[in-house]
Amino acid sequence: MAQIDSNSKFYIDSVLIYKDYKKMNTFYYAPNKLELVYDSNSKPDFQFLKMRYVGTQCYGDNQSAHETNIVQLQVKMNAISSEQSTQLKKKLKTYHANPILLPFPISHIESTLMVASETVQNQKITIASNESEEVASKNLTQNKSYWTNRFFTFRMQNEQAILFENMLKSSDMSMSFSYAFYADTTNPIQEMSFNGTPELVKEIEKNRDSIPIECVNRLIFSDAFAIPINTVQFPDLIKNLDINESFPPTHATVTVKNYDFTENLRPELYLKKIEVAAISVDNEKEVIVETKFSKSTPEINSHSIYFPYAVYVNQPMKYRITEITNEGDKKTFPWIEFSNCNQILDITSTSQERKIEAWQFEVECDSSWFEFENAKMVLLISYQLNNQKMTKYVDVVSNDLFKIAFYHDMDSQIHYEIVYSSNQQSDFHSEKYELKDAYLYIPKLF
Repeated sequence: MAQIDSNSKFYIDSVLIYKDYKKMNTFYYAPNKLELVYDSNSKPDFQFLKMRYVGTQCYGDNQSAHETNIVQLQVKMNAISSEQSTQLKKKLKTYHANPILLPFPISHIESTLMVASETVQNQKITIASNESEEVASKNLTQNKSYWTNRFFTFRMQNEQAILFENMLKSSDMSMSFSYAFYADTTNPIQEMSFNGTPELVKEIEKNRDSIPIECVNRLIFSDAFAIPINTVQFPDLIKNLDINESFPPTHATVTVKNYDFTENLRPELYLKKIEVAAISVDNEKEVIVETKFSKSTPEINSHSIYFPYAVYVNQPMKYRITEITNEGDKKTFPWIEFSNCNQILDITSTSQERKIEAWQFEVECDSSWFEFENAKMVLLISYQLNNQKMTKYVDVVSNDLFKIAFYHDMDSQIHYEIVYSSNQQSDFHSEKYELKDAYLYIPKLF
């Protein structure tokens, strides 16, 4: 597993480079800027799709309409060329004789679409999303280079979609796409200062190399670009689709979501495949399409399912999941029927299937802890992650309420200790207490 040293950032030929925390010959380069994709006619790869389900048997009500509104755009990343990679490796020999250069392992991408128009109610729309999926026509991400093309998807409620469509058609519309890459980097204990009894500080200094490294998910790169949309020149950038009993092959029939890898909910899992089956309109035969989610691309948490033929919407579809672990063990689950009314199929592992869970609790302390000069308080949170003992060091800077969040093995205990020092109190170290609630109050010091 990559362990990026968050304090090792430097640039070579305008490329952001990080070192590995333990492997002295391994380096990582940050992702490049994204750009909107255009075709040969300068048409942007942008689509605002308003789908209305009318008279389908899905809902059992032929008199009502149900709408789904989706904005999807394709972006590309200017990847580092093989020649540039060779030059970077040559210059990295300043740091190591045999350098290895790898892409920064991205955990997830957050994106925001911002639209404004003075002539349309003088309003602004901001839509956030973390849905990103691969472009099927492009090569899949390899471990030696970044992906080059991705789709980003934004979903809207009906009222917002009406306003958005009016803005797209207005002459003064302005729209931009902002994005942020996140990754797990080390929070090295070597960079921290410790306060407490001389015995405690000495013990930590002595064993610091053996203490597991705490990884922190943080922003590593962000940027934005404008999206010029001309609906007069390209009116089909906005599409209205009425669906009755079948779904055409040119549009995504189902959106499959999975956050097992994005949120690292199951570290033992390497790959998750889903097969989706539907009935073809032409010959009423079963058509099966499959897609995959992988640990190698954790930022991919959404896939659109396109059937090669028109399929019935008013008949139940079915899906089945196949999981492959890091050790190569394979398990295929039974088929499950589902209704395609909402178009979204979330196959994220249930709480019963997970070995890791997110834990968040609030901390508040009495103001007496900060009455003295140079008061410093540190919470030592000890827990277990992937069967390894972990320690999280949290600086408490005031008595204001704040939150602490991390992942830990399910059904494992969480403990905390308080280390405190000030001009009047320089050797306070509490006992180790078990944390059982989602709220921790630290009472009066004396």
